[in-house]
Amino acid sequence: MKKNSTDNLIEFRYMGYFLLAVILLPLLSMLVYISFNSEWMTNNPKSYLLGYILFSSFCLIRLFILRGSYKYANDLILAISAGWIGTSYLTTGQKTFDELPSLDLLKDNPFLFYAIAFKFILVCSSLISKIVITLIEFIRAWIQEEKDFNGINA
Repeated sequence: MKKNSTDNLIEFRYMGYFLLAVILLPLLSMLVYISFNSEWMTNNPKSYLLGYILFSSFCLIRLFILRGSYKYANDLILAISAGWIGTSYLTTGQKTFDELPSLDLLKDNPFLFYAIAFKFILVCSSLISKIVITLIEFIRAWIQEEKDFNGINA
C-alpha cells in the first residue's frame, strides 16, 4: 500500500513530539521558569531538577506507548551520552561534565551551568524512561506468554 501525504505528516508529528520531549521541553521550561522566579532554583535545586527529569521521562514513556520505535531513540540517547562521558574522561582525565554543577558556576558561567544541567536532565530522564519501558515490555511479554501457555508437555 502506498503512503500518502497524511501518513508522512503523522510520522513527522511523532518525530516532532520526540524532539520536543527530549531536547526542547526541558531546556525551554527551565529558562522560562527561571525568568519568572530566579530565587526558586537557588533555594531548591534538587527539586527543580527532579521535576524536569520526571516530566521529560513521562514524555518519553508516552512516546514509547504511542510508537514503540521511540525505545530505540531513547537507547541512542543513552549510548551517545555514555560515549560522551567516557571519551571526555579518557581524553581529559577530568570529570568536568560528569558532576552536578555548583551554584557558583551559575554565577561565573551560566551557559556552562545550563549545558551541564541539561545533559544531566537528558541522561537521567532517558535512564528512568529505559527502566519503565523495560518494565512495560516485561509485563507485555509475560501476559502474552500466559495467553500462549498450553501446559507442560513431558
